Amino acid sequence: MRHLLLIPVFLMFLLPNISSGQNYDKEIIGTWEMTSTKFTYPDGSVMEETEFKYPAIRIYTKTYYSFGRQNNNGSLAAALGGKYSIKGNILTQERNYHVASSYVGKTTDYEIKIEGEKFSLKGVSPNKILIEEEYKRIE
Repeated sequence: MRHLLLIPVFLMFLLPNISSGQNYDKEIIGTWEMTSTKFTYPDGSVMEETEFKYPAIRIYTKTYYSFGRQNNNGSLAAALGGKYSIKGNILTQERNYHVASSYVGKTTDYEIKIEGEKFSLKGVSPNKILIEEEYKRIE
């Protein structure tokens, strides 16, 4: 009888953890093309883009990611990658390489959401820029 009383207590602690967020560790694997980006800088200024001359691509394997992007004038905007992990809906990306070497070794936590072929992320970069990005799966 005492064991039966423990079941509701166990479920009370287990169910919130199950329903608190989806774990996207398998769904993120693939290639994603940016469809929009919004940067909010520490001074309050905002930069938004929804049209890209060159594709901005994120690639995720089981444990590593890579991201590359050119500005519309063709200059390099970003090139970085490294290890990542996901717990619930929090994506933690470590920079094992970065076009700006001062960012190597730094991590960023993003709140993510994946719905079908759409992927969004939101987080604050090491230089205090709020990043909000939307992607579509291309592979």
